[in-house]
This record gives sequence, structure tokens and C-alpha cells, in this order.
Amino acid sequence: MMAPDELELSSEEIAEQKRQEEARLAEVAKIEQNKTRLAYGNLSGKNLREIDLSDGKANHVNLSNSTLTNANLINVNFCDANLYNADLSKAQLIGSGFIQASLVQSNLSQADLTDCDFRDAILENANLKLALLNGADLSMANLSFAILEQADLREADLTEANLHGANLRGANLTGANLDSALLTDTFLKGANLSTQKNLRAEQIESANIDKTTVLPDHISINWVSDNTFKCRVIAPTEKRKNRKVTKK
Repeated sequence: MMAPDELELSSEEIAEQKRQEEARLAEVAKIEQNKTRLAYGNLSGKNLREIDLSDGKANHVNLSNSTLTNANLINVNFCDANLYNADLSKAQLIGSGFIQASLVQSNLSQADLTDCDFRDAILENANLKLALLNGADLSMANLSFAILEQADLREADLTEANLHGANLRGANLTGANLDSALLTDTFLKGANLSTQKNLRAEQIESANIDKTTVLPDHISINWVSDNTFKCRVIAPTEKRKNRKVTKK
């Protein structure tokens, strides 16, 4: 006996599915034609997968609960846009602007966000797992409780970003700037922070780290137990004293 989800569709059901997809593609084509005039529009809840909005103007647009998977969104102006709960997984977003945009609970997993501008954007609870964020500007962005597992954050600017409770397990932070970033309860176990020149001791003490976390040379850590530690910044003069002096 066939399971309910294995039942063959009737000819009428197949025809209806085809009609719905044709209507969706027609709507997508119309939106693509007007991609430079989408500002302040309402596209909430739309199925826009694989749409091409490259070089478009979508500032202040409402795309909440919309689907934009595998879309070409390269160099789009999404400033002040509402992308709450939008699905942008695997989308191409290179160089796009999201200044002050709301991306709360959005899905950006495996998206290419290289060189994107997220200044002052809200990415609370967003899924950025495996996202490419190299060179992105995330300064003063709200990334609290965001999932950034295995994300590529090389050379990203996270100055004054809110990373409270964010998960950066396996993220590549080479050359990233975490100056004055809020790291309270940020998951950094196993993270390599060796290139972080602007990290402060209090930032590390507020984060969720373990003995596999690699700290920069200017921060010294003393493990009291497996779960408790104290760290401090090593003064330049102290570094010099610890260096071996080779006499001729």
C-alpha cells in the first residue's frame, strides 16, 4: 500500500501545479523588469527563488517571510529593508548594502556575502552558517544569538558589533577586526583569535572559550580550572623582557 506522500498526482493536480509555477515565474519576471524601482515596495511572503535582482534598488522594501534562495542579488541596495524571516540561503549577494536593514531570523546559510555592508544592520538570530563574509562590514551590527558556524569572516570588520550569544564554532576570523565588539557568551571554543590585535582581556573573559581557543600574543590567560580563567593584556615592556637576548 502506497504512503500518502507517494500517491501519484492526478492530471488536474499536475495542471494546477504547472499553472501556479507559470504564474510565479510571470510575477518574478515582472519584478526583475522593475528591479531598479523596488524601493518602499511590499514583496512580503513572495516566492522569489532564483530571481535576478542584481544592481537593483530595494531600499526600504518589505521582503519579510519571502523566499530568495539561489537568487542573484549581487550589488543590490537593501538599506533599511525589512528581511525578517526571509530565506536567502545560497543566494549571491556580493557587494550588496544592508545598512540599517532588519534581517532578524533570516536564513543566510551558504550565502555569498563577500564585501557586503551590514553597518547598523539587525541580524539577531540569523542563520549565517557556512556564509562567505570575507571583507564584509559588520561594524555596529546586531548579531546577537546569530549562527556563524564555519562562516568565512576573513578581514571582516566587526568593530562594536553585538555578538552576544552568537555561535562562531569553526568560523574563520583571520584578519577580522573585533575592536570593542560585545562578546558576552559568544561561543568561541576552538576559535583561532591569533590575528586579533584589538582584543581586550575583558572581551575574552566575557566569552565562552576553552583551552582550544587560540588567543593573540598580547593576551595572557591563566586557567584556574577547566571552566574558569583569568586573562590580562601583556604590556609591550613585559614582552620585551620575556624575549631572549642574544649577545654577540
